Amino acid sequence: MKRCFATLICFAAACGVADDAVIDDSAPRDVREPVAEQEVVEPVIELDTRTLAAFDKLPLDNGWPSAGDFDAARTTGVKANEIVQCEAATLRREDGTVHETGPVMLTAVDDTTWTLVADADDSNYTWYLRQPWVAPMGLDKAAPVFLGDAQKLECHRPQIETMRATPEPFGAFVYTSTLTTPAEPIFVEPKRNLTPEETARLEELRQSAWSEANIQEVIEIGPPASSQIYGDALAWAEAEGRPDLAYEIHRRYRPVGYCSRDTRPLRAKKDFAKLCDELSRPRCHLALTTELLGYRVTRRSDMWIGGKPVTYNSQLDQLPDAIDRELFMLGLLVDYPGTPNNENAAIAPRFFALATDGSRESAALDQTLQAWLADENVDAWNRHRFGVALFFMRTYGDRTIEAPEHAQAIATLPGLPAVTVAQLRNIK
Repeated sequence: MKRCFATLICFAAACGVADDAVIDDSAPRDVREPVAEQEVVEPVIELDTRTLAAFDKLPLDNGWPSAGDFDAARTTGVKANEIVQCEAATLRREDGTVHETGPVMLTAVDDTTWTLVADADDSNYTWYLRQPWVAPMGLDKAAPVFLGDAQKLECHRPQIETMRATPEPFGAFVYTSTLTTPAEPIFVEPKRNLTPEETARLEELRQSAWSEANIQEVIEIGPPASSQIYGDALAWAEAEGRPDLAYEIHRRYRPVGYCSRDTRPLRAKKDFAKLCDELSRPRCHLALTTELLGYRVTRRSDMWIGGKPVTYNSQLDQLPDAIDRELFMLGLLVDYPGTPNNENAAIAPRFFALATDGSRESAALDQTLQAWLADENVDAWNRHRFGVALFFMRTYGDRTIEAPEHAQAIATLPGLPAVTVAQLRNIK
């Protein structure tokens, strides 16, 4: 799956809105007229000056995208996606039991299916809030009702909006998405089921001497991504100095860790990122590096056996110098659920905060997120993500203040959706 955003097509509702007032970008934007013969073409937002300035820094002779790449195709863009905010909601089971949830937020998956993306309810597992919901007769905008697995969700005091791409968040989103979308998928899906003959042949290959022909046969058969046969083949390709073969193996190999201290999955991804860099595949390198951002988690699950916590350092400092790091990180946080995602889906707000903790961009990121949060033209889902990211950023960045105090301070910021405020006030 890929993010195909070689264009800046936006929702009609987004074009012409004011900028987010973080960077002075007051130059008028060119809004293109629909073509003749009644063909409907949505307006195009030009790259804002900040994005263009970042592109000017990129080495165009090394495979990096240029600003002109955004005009290569104008048939894709951000899909119009509806968001439903419920100031409160009631869950009813078929057996007659009732539960009041408080604020919730849902987004549309398709014309009839919805997913709950945010809530402040502590009975999540008991009431299965995070499941597919269906509005079978279409969305009743006055009193939305969603049907789930033997449950009904009744939305009270709804606020319904169509997600719209506002210039600066969308510009950051396209900037990052383009830089992290390789020409071909990073990961090749394996076959779901192997025949007995294929399984037997793989065992024969595993026990025989490795060769390029054997590796190509393994790739063609397509064992599960976690199969150690890929690891064995990779070791041979690296020893033989065959980065081309190693690249194809990496695209299929995803080792699984056996415990919290097993770093093989992390090492494999780092090795793949390094190989992409050596092969002058910058978008592949950036996509994999991005997946490692924020992976600085102190492991404590095995402390009972006396082991020391394992800390993994963030990869933010390893981004190429040509990248506008602040813009790149903002583009990772902005999310449009109605669009196709590549493997590098939007980074979770907590991982965003981990990746930026202590960086020289932290203060500027905080200011930008506050400004975007206060912009009523930014959709509720992204404003929720901005608020959560601010909480984690401040909590990690200033431990002299307790988390509940940070939460209460952020809860007073303008522009927070009701569900975000409820989540923050629940932090004790």
